[in-house]
Amino acid sequence: MAVEANLANVETPASLFDIADEHLGSVDILINNASGWVADTFKADGEDRQHRALQPLTAATMDQVLSVDARGSALMIAELARRHRAEAGSWGRIVSLLGRSR
Repeated sequence: MAVEANLANVETPASLFDIADEHLGSVDILINNASGWVADTFKADGEDRQHRALQPLTAATMDQVLSVDARGSALMIAELARRHRAEAGSWGRIVSLLGRSR
């Protein structure tokens, strides 16, 4: 089952867990593997080693990355923990994969 979602939206974690609960049952394992990565750079030339265009790093590109990579992942963990406590769960795992997707 695949579900497209935007982890920059603060309502997404609860929605994803609701969908999982409905179709698959209670969630015991969370794998955070989402990224809001943007092709931005500190470099002056604006091109990577494969000659692909990069844009300058800005507050907006950082907000996009952090809203998914940091805040989105943290909110997914918080939602798992909230539901795990509510269901008196006794076992669970969280795996967070970090890095860019390119």
